[in-house]
Amino acid sequence: MLSPGAIEEQLRWTSTKPQRMWINQPSTQQIDHKLHGTLVYAVMERGQCATVYFLRGPIISQRVFKNALSPGWPEHLQQKAGPHD
Repeated sequence: MLSPGAIEEQLRWTSTKPQRMWINQPSTQQIDHKLHGTLVYAVMERGQCATVYFLRGPIISQRVFKNALSPGWPEHLQQKAGPHD
């Protein structure tokens, strides 16, 4: 039997509802390193990928590996990004 916390964690990575996430790829050896610290809305998909929607810039969306994402929008990244349109 899964605990409520484990169920919530499992839903976070399988939900089709957009979730506030950020791209967490600090190493230059990681595929999405150039996007490290970017705030996104992520929609989880089956398998290893998620579709992320950017808040600004010319690119609207892209697919990334789920392990490149961290939940939430940390305060220090929100301040760095500034107000959202």
